[in-house]
Amino acid sequence: RSSALLSAVLDANAVSLLIKCVRDGKEAVPDASLKGLVNIALAVGGCRGRVWREVCDAGGISVLANVLASATELEKTSAVALLINLLKGDADGTHGTVPTLLDAGILAPVVQLILRGTNINQKDFAVRVLGLLLETDPVRAEPAILDVGEALPLALRSLVNQPNVPRELKQTAMRLARHLAESREASTDDDEDESDDEDCSC
Repeated sequence: RSSALLSAVLDANAVSLLIKCVRDGKEAVPDASLKGLVNIALAVGGCRGRVWREVCDAGGISVLANVLASATELEKTSAVALLINLLKGDADGTHGTVPTLLDAGILAPVVQLILRGTNINQKDFAVRVLGLLLETDPVRAEPAILDVGEALPLALRSLVNQPNVPRELKQTAMRLARHLAESREASTDDDEDESDDEDCSC
């Protein structure tokens, strides 16, 4: 019965209507609409790919980018929670979630939530989004995340040392910080090798 109800919700274009409410709504409407999208994505489970396609078709990726960059704190938290569920629906990368999100400029505001987020949920969700980007499409995601600079690894490490930060978030942040440090070191070594080769060719 619940499966039939979810299908009916999706068939009624609920996703595109909620995206429109986020884009055009006032006062508390955008946050309520984002939470509705999160609930749909959670409920459909293995059919999240359909939700992703409908979010894209409704122009929802640019809407999410705008919300993450300039909306209220509640709306930012709901938007980054939605990103987690959309990425989980594309674990093998077949829907092209990562390049679409990167092209839409999602990365910068997500990183800002880690650097300057006003509550621990924002930071937690944002760290999980970065982890999912790397897991889903490391070839595209890793260079983009490395380009952010040293501020991100420092912010991740600072989470580990802060009181009242959940243990799981500390562990995830530390793993991500180590991964980025190792990738940056490997990239530096490759650049040095290329420089040595150029010197030898002279």
